[in-house]
Amino acid sequence: MRTDVAIVGAGLFGSALAVALAREGMRVELYDKATPASGDTGRSFGMVRAHYSNEVTVRLAKRGIELLAGDRRSAYVRTGYMLPVAERDREACARNVELGRSLGVDSRLLDPDQVAAVEPALLTDGIAAAAHEPDGGLVDPGRMTLAWFAEAVALGAEPRLGEEVTDLDALDAGAVVVAAGGWTSRLLPDIPIALRRIDVARVRPLRVSTVVSDTVTNVVVRPAVGDMAWAVAYREPEGYADRDEAPEVPEDSYRDSVARALLKRYRHGGEAEWVDGWTGAYDSTPDWNPVVGFVRDGVYAIAGLSGHGLKLAPAIAECVAAELAGHEPPIDLRPLRFSRFAEGDLLHLAYGPSARA
Repeated sequence: MRTDVAIVGAGLFGSALAVALAREGMRVELYDKATPASGDTGRSFGMVRAHYSNEVTVRLAKRGIELLAGDRRSAYVRTGYMLPVAERDREACARNVELGRSLGVDSRLLDPDQVAAVEPALLTDGIAAAAHEPDGGLVDPGRMTLAWFAEAVALGAEPRLGEEVTDLDALDAGAVVVAAGGWTSRLLPDIPIALRRIDVARVRPLRVSTVVSDTVTNVVVRPAVGDMAWAVAYREPEGYADRDEAPEVPEDSYRDSVARALLKRYRHGGEAEWVDGWTGAYDSTPDWNPVVGFVRDGVYAIAGLSGHGLKLAPAIAECVAAELAGHEPPIDLRPLRFSRFAEGDLLHLAYGPSARA
């Protein structure tokens, strides 16, 4: 029997969408060449925040965090999120804070003394201000994805695991949704996606309480269990032509990058020692924002998430399911359309090209 929607990819977006479509009463097939969350979903940093430069992403992130926080399966922890900036970015940061506030996000602009009060572990050298969102925090993306996948199957979605889709036209479906993360380019090569390396480290001892994405030293740190912390030290990223070219673990020199960044930004950062780490890839677009919409007749893409996938996934699934079911989506996804690149209508980046968007 012809299915209503075939979804390619059983990560965050494929599994979330399968649930949303099944709730709409639609017949769904969910394909994955491996297993749910076996790609970059399982390598996610686990951070959620609504600090963005464009109305559409703020709305999606705000709604996404509400859905994740309201779902016990996500293991949401409200740590707060803070984005410190240097003087050159103070005005841009203030505008983003006001954008969020205008759309209902609890967001504040802090001075350096207030920054230190929120996260006493921080050194504030070079920080002119910081955006602070008390509702930002952490979730478990692998656990959430597996829960969505199980719920989708319970609602009647047909899992097709271990089946790699190489020809979209071979799928007997009313619509095909490609949500294959870094592997999307194999199926939709016309979408301008660049694969950029991202490395995550675990270090200890480093006791922190807040998720901090520091634009000054380019280090992002989140709390973990006990005296463990996770860290990403941004540096010039390596690129890949195909997602399978990316290594599994960071190169040795990355340990020095993490150590230098932690020493500059945290009071006891010099005491933190490397525990382990892993490597993934950002599937980034030219404006570091996703593509969500039809790319040709019958083929819909959720692609190029550019590092924002976790917090956007539940809301995008809600909107795409409504659209495919013939309803008005609760958030207008038109700014994320594929054609914006040809039209020159790229989304604004307050801090320049990066995953901070």
